[in-house]
Amino acid sequence: MKRRTNASTALTEAEVQEAERALGITFPAAYRAHLLRPAPGRRRPRALRRGPDGWGWEGDGATNHALLATPFPHPASYLAEDEALAAREPRQADYADLGAFQDAWRAWDDACEEPEERKTAGAVYLQDDNPFTTLYVVTGPYRDTMWLDRRAISDDIVPIAHPDGRFLTFAEWYDWPADPASWAAFAPAVS
Repeated sequence: MKRRTNASTALTEAEVQEAERALGITFPAAYRAHLLRPAPGRRRPRALRRGPDGWGWEGDGATNHALLATPFPHPASYLAEDEALAAREPRQADYADLGAFQDAWRAWDDACEEPEERKTAGAVYLQDDNPFTTLYVVTGPYRDTMWLDRRAISDDIVPIAHPDGRFLTFAEWYDWPADPASWAAFAPAVS
C-alpha cells in the first residue's frame, strides 16, 4: 500500500489550548505534538478544527463531545448491563398485536441508545476504516490508546494491540500498517 502523507495543517499552541478548554480535556502528549507538527504517517486521522459550532474533528458526527471528559470504560465493565438490556428485548410472541409489539420494541431500542453512547465516552472517532471505526482514547486509564469500534458487525469494541500484547498508543498507531484487516490478529476479543 502506498504511504500516505498527512494533509493536516498545524495548529498553534494557542489553538490547541483553546480546543482543550472547549472540549474539557488535555490531549495526550503524542497527539498534541501531532496537532502542532503534523508529520507524514501511514494514517490520515481526522483533523481537529474550529468550526461554526466550536472545536471538533472534520467529518466526525459520532464523537460525543459532552462525554469526552468521562473516562473511557473497559468493555468488560458494561457486559452485565448489555446482558440485562438484551434480556428485556420485547418478543413479538408476547404481544397480541403487531402494533403493540412495535411500540414496545421502539421504546426498548430508544432505551438502548444511551448505554451504547456511554461505551465510547472519553474517546474520539479518529478514522473510519470500513467496516470498523478507530477510536482514540483521550481520558481515563486507557488514555492515549487506540481501539476498534466493531459494533457494526460484531457488537464489540476492542483494543488494537501490539504483537507483544500492549495496547497501541497514538504514536505507534500513526505509523502502523494502514490496512485495518491486518489488525485482526492484534484486536483480540475482550473478556
